[in-house]
Amino acid sequence: MSPKIKTLRLALLSFLLFLVTTSLRYTLTGGDVRVKIVIDSSQKDFGPPSELAALLAHSVNHTRTNRDVIDSVDRLTPTRHTFNSPAIQVFRNQLSSQVHTAEIFILTQSNTRPGDRIPYYRGRGGYNIDKTLYSLQPSSIAAGTDIFNRCSVVGNSGILKDSGCGPQIDGADFIFRLNLFPTVPKFTDDTGVKTHLVTCDDVTLNKKFLNLGEPRWKQAFQNYVTNSRYGPVLILTAPFGRREHTQRQLDLQRTVHQQGLRPTVVLGHPLHRNATVEYWHRAGLERTMSNGFYMVSSALSLCTKVTVFGFWPFTEDKQGRPVDFHLAQSMWPHLSHEQSDDSLSTMRAEFQMLLELDRLGLLRLVTNPC
Repeated sequence: MSPKIKTLRLALLSFLLFLVTTSLRYTLTGGDVRVKIVIDSSQKDFGPPSELAALLAHSVNHTRTNRDVIDSVDRLTPTRHTFNSPAIQVFRNQLSSQVHTAEIFILTQSNTRPGDRIPYYRGRGGYNIDKTLYSLQPSSIAAGTDIFNRCSVVGNSGILKDSGCGPQIDGADFIFRLNLFPTVPKFTDDTGVKTHLVTCDDVTLNKKFLNLGEPRWKQAFQNYVTNSRYGPVLILTAPFGRREHTQRQLDLQRTVHQQGLRPTVVLGHPLHRNATVEYWHRAGLERTMSNGFYMVSSALSLCTKVTVFGFWPFTEDKQGRPVDFHLAQSMWPHLSHEQSDDSLSTMRAEFQMLLELDRLGLLRLVTNPC
């Protein structure tokens, strides 16, 4: 292989590797090129540019009551929204250069190999990748370095009820959804029907499908996927958060593969999660990032115009009317939809961050009926 080709391949394999408190040396394999990279998140230039970081941090840390935040929504998110295209390009390039969504968003055969030890991002230790698990992973991230034009990130708040936002959501080129939300006729007008990627964490699996090792739970999952009309979507899991969450989510990938179901289960890469958490921590967010905001951040790396729907961490709307925390609460009344105070605090801070990003024209946050 010529030096020029080697240099090109080396550049394409310059993956981000990260540890919150110390530098991390890690080896990734792609083809016949092995790359060692050191990333130190303690460097002062990690995170958003300093001026933007200060502005975002002020919006998050400025103490306000829930009602104050709600009352400020219409002022900060005008009906006639304009995307700031030059600012979006600069911000996306800077974010992508630090978290590398296009390279390590998910575990692939290009960024891992049998024998690698994948670190947990919320606990100590790691998980050893064996040949069987490696064989189930995609060869690479399909999107590569392509940028989607319009993306919808759809949360599950009851604020979407009677919103009529379904057509706007479905009009995007790529649609992110959360926690295996069902795209069933009951919600079509408000949430749309199209899905390209939907998340599924351990809490969701535990609530809906107790043990995928048992035939009845495998069948329950198959029925759910069929009824939700997901089709050939990506189901994004996070098995490398804590050790106790790993097996159930790996079982999900094996189950879907063995049963030949149309969705493809992919595994979130913990190094990308860690990098994303630290990036936004520099802008004022706590390190307890929600899956919803993680999807928004990932979309900002992969899309030109990001529109966010169904994010509303309050129990009342702008007019003071009650709002269900989860739009599908009526479907699963036996499941707990209560959130801890810490979780609500995290989501409120993230919502304030979204308001500021909307004000700057970096994304669009929809809080009104469409």
